[in-house]
Amino acid sequence: MPGIPPTIWEWEKQPRGRRHVSSSLLPPRRADVEKRSASALQTREIGSLAAAFLWYLALLAVGAMTLPVVHALFPRLQDRGAGFARTLGVVLATLVYVLLVQFRVLRNGRGAAFVALLLVALFSGALFFQRRPLIIRFVRERWRLLVAGEIAFAVGYLLFLGIRSLNPEIYWGEKPMDFSILNILVRTRTLPPSDPWFAGASLGYYAFGQQMIAFLTLVTGLSTRFTFNLAFGLLGGLMLQGSFTLLRNWTGTVRAGVAGAGLAAVAGNLSGLREWLVNHRALDWNYFWATSRVIKDTINEYPFWSLTFADLHAHVLAMPLFLLVAASALQFVRVNSDPPARTISRIASGAILGFAAAAQALTNAWDTPLLAGLCGIVFVVAASAGGFTGGHLARLAPGVFATVAAAWVTAAPLWVRGGGSPGFGWEQEPGARGFDVLTVFGLFFFLAFAWLLGFVSDRMAEQGLERRIRLVLVAAVGALLVLLGFLSVEVFASAGVLLFLAAAADRATDVEERLACAFVAAAFFLVLFTQKVYISDRMNTIFKLYLEAWLLFAVAAAALVFRPGDRRGVYGRWRLPPRAVLFLLSIAALFTTVTAARGAVSNHFAAYSGPSLDGLRYLEETRPGEYRAVLWMRRAIAGTPVILEAQGASYQDFSRISMLTGLPTVLGWEHHVKQRGNPQEEVDARREAVRQIYSSKTAGPAETLLRRYHVGYVYVGWLERQTYPSEGLRKFDAEKGLFEVAYENREAKIFRVVGGDSEDVIAPTRESLPEPAPGQAVEEKEEAPSIQETAEAGRSPFSGMREPRDAAVDDKGRLWVADFGTSHLRIFDEDGGYLGGWGGKGAGTFGLREPCGVAIRGDDLYVADTWNGRVQYFTLAGEWKATAAGLYGPRGVAVAADGSVWVTDTGNNQLIAYGPALTQPRTLGKKGSGPGEFSGPVGIAAGPSGSVYVADVMNRRIQVWDPSGTFRAALPVPGWPEWCEPHLEVGDDETLYVTDPVKGTVLHLDRTGALLQTWTAGEDGRAFRRPTGVALDRKRAILFVIDSGDNLVAKLKVPQGKTR
Repeated sequence: MPGIPPTIWEWEKQPRGRRHVSSSLLPPRRADVEKRSASALQTREIGSLAAAFLWYLALLAVGAMTLPVVHALFPRLQDRGAGFARTLGVVLATLVYVLLVQFRVLRNGRGAAFVALLLVALFSGALFFQRRPLIIRFVRERWRLLVAGEIAFAVGYLLFLGIRSLNPEIYWGEKPMDFSILNILVRTRTLPPSDPWFAGASLGYYAFGQQMIAFLTLVTGLSTRFTFNLAFGLLGGLMLQGSFTLLRNWTGTVRAGVAGAGLAAVAGNLSGLREWLVNHRALDWNYFWATSRVIKDTINEYPFWSLTFADLHAHVLAMPLFLLVAASALQFVRVNSDPPARTISRIASGAILGFAAAAQALTNAWDTPLLAGLCGIVFVVAASAGGFTGGHLARLAPGVFATVAAAWVTAAPLWVRGGGSPGFGWEQEPGARGFDVLTVFGLFFFLAFAWLLGFVSDRMAEQGLERRIRLVLVAAVGALLVLLGFLSVEVFASAGVLLFLAAAADRATDVEERLACAFVAAAFFLVLFTQKVYISDRMNTIFKLYLEAWLLFAVAAAALVFRPGDRRGVYGRWRLPPRAVLFLLSIAALFTTVTAARGAVSNHFAAYSGPSLDGLRYLEETRPGEYRAVLWMRRAIAGTPVILEAQGASYQDFSRISMLTGLPTVLGWEHHVKQRGNPQEEVDARREAVRQIYSSKTAGPAETLLRRYHVGYVYVGWLERQTYPSEGLRKFDAEKGLFEVAYENREAKIFRVVGGDSEDVIAPTRESLPEPAPGQAVEEKEEAPSIQETAEAGRSPFSGMREPRDAAVDDKGRLWVADFGTSHLRIFDEDGGYLGGWGGKGAGTFGLREPCGVAIRGDDLYVADTWNGRVQYFTLAGEWKATAAGLYGPRGVAVAADGSVWVTDTGNNQLIAYGPALTQPRTLGKKGSGPGEFSGPVGIAAGPSGSVYVADVMNRRIQVWDPSGTFRAALPVPGWPEWCEPHLEVGDDETLYVTDPVKGTVLHLDRTGALLQTWTAGEDGRAFRRPTGVALDRKRAILFVIDSGDNLVAKLKVPQGKTR
């Protein structure tokens, strides 16, 4: 969906699972259509500050309401679990609400949400009256603990809302998927809902976290346009409050609480200084992105990054729940240690541990194996408190049984079923480099091993070992660990697991230190696991498990290091050198935090007009017609009738109507639809059905498909007009017996399918749009083709361009230039005389949006219309012939001798070959660095032999493909940096002319890739600044060089033998 996203190819992801769909792919008649009693997406007229205040008050009320519950469940915590009252209250109320709706007790809506809230309040009230004296005395005696926890929440709430307000648009990344799920959860009548991007199939995705936000949305009555962003204030607040109160309870010190909050929610990794000083990145959005991509071809998010980037994903929603699990684990260990608690308390401690673990698993299924392992660790640690005696194990048994039973009872009714588990196996790719792993976890590694070495040193001191010997031994072991960290991640992580398991087994450690040591050992195990095993794929394995390891390290390291000063190995007993190292590492981590936050808000992928929490304001400012249509759908259409909209490549504007409204569409982003287990053949069928409905000139073929997929409404807006032929779209207005206008303005129309699965007849709504305000961005008026025979007088050669990218020469010697900056196609004669062109930033027949490539063969002209995501086919007279849409930022286009058209689909890291009329596409290649794999393909050219040459930029090579679509060779181009936009041409002798924009050179290579010649300036002696495109005039043996740096065209004379 972005305008010009940085490193966009990194978004290509492997499937997380290989599930099968358990429900019907085609809904029964009206099965997924809600009646009038269902909800529309109501919009409360409220500003950002008022929304934030109302959201905070609701969360405060939920926390206060749940205080009696946590007071009863956490008797061994200093604050009686008050720091987790909000978390538990939201989880508990959401669970009740979902069960009421899913088992058809109530219909989804505000009423069901309030009933669930009331039931939890009644339960909590009963506990309050039963325990009233205890609770009142607790509040009077420990009010400072409650205030400190509330301050921590407020700091996190304001911090992350403030960051979000500086980049509020619900637009890029995977926010469209998250927003579509949130919207359908609010508007659906029943649960589970339809998949918003695969109408008729149940949502095969673990969405309990999104259900928590939907529940709060219904309770507050706020629009999802606000609550999507407000969710990050909630998550940030819960992270700071949860980690602060957990560590304060664990250690009894405020220092540990502050350190825990900083490590879990605020600190960054150590990549900031590396990216700034070593990789010389400016502190911008690319820098922010790079701090989460430390290990090549993987994702290494850290909590602060995730909360700042603001995809409302399961792994982000699950982070505060992990802290609840950790607090429950601490409570379980304490209750089952000396002095032993009553049986009912031990059962209650097991029940809350199982409940918390199940809630986290429902929120993010990736965490399930870890949670099962952590519960086992907690049981073993608790058993160790009694020396594993038979009597103690018997006392422990009720709590263990309660944990398992509570987890099963909580998770079983809501578990996403219908398929097998994701694939897994031994990792065949090389593991992460030691330097990269140290960059991610270096601060935690130091804290953990500094405590361990300090612990051992203090033990040796107690046994009378001389101080100098102790220092030498500690220094030697520390140096060995550092060396291992750089040389072998596997050995280093294995050492971490074994050493901390040994520390946990040491009789000198108390039970809470054992729990912390076991958490550290588990974190090291996760690092080791990712080196050797994958779940689904390597990228997601490292992504998900590293985030789990981060939270384990943060909690456990703070619990070990910042305990009271009478304990072995703690910070209070450290000498100056380790304290200095910790200070420097902390500064480096905070440098990443501060600079990454600055980089994150320095770039906007949509219109931005100042701080706000309104996630749809950008739409109002950029496409007011579509904004009005979306508001109408959110307000007027109740329930979940199916809406048809343009379908195309993932991570673009496609599926935006379903995303913005929560109405299910026939087919959304294919990548995510397949991740949810839907079969490829059904995806293919739906893709073709959407194309036929929009493209067919008559209603007959369309009606059959509309009935098959139970489509209630058809949307026609700018993207539909850009993607499908106008003659196909005309039938929606012409066929009155099948389509009725339900809504229209000058930019968008919504048609109701007569006799289809939609709401009862809605009176047509026609809205006029206000004139654009002064300074408001508007679509440029498209210029129709205007081509002159003679050059325009009085105009400088090759003038009027802004950042031209590429060009092609026709048989008359005219130069056709893709002028990126003005979104035009410019035509010049050989001497630079201006002959005309067409374009203007728009998505219509002659509109272009920052085109980057041009190719000509005979009378056929092809334009890579980059940020309209399409290739346009015209004649040289300017007559439109065809469009191929659904691409992701295509940068290059070439025509082979047989007339086939080859396109670099840059954002999708693939090559697409079409027939001459842009039909019968073949997709070739995928993201990667192997043979036939791409990483940022840009320029492309076809040689006389039929071979196709592709500038595979990020892999620093030119790939050679034969006409059949088979990879043949790779020619290295070591000069290209991480990213640039080079193009290339092929001479008649199959030698190559290749640009290097960064070095300001044009290279002449032979067919093996050997360098023949280098040019740094044109014939006029003017040095190249940033040459991107080249165009070969074969008749005159002239190579035109398109220099984006000075917006001009240079010429080079090449030998006749090279072109003819």
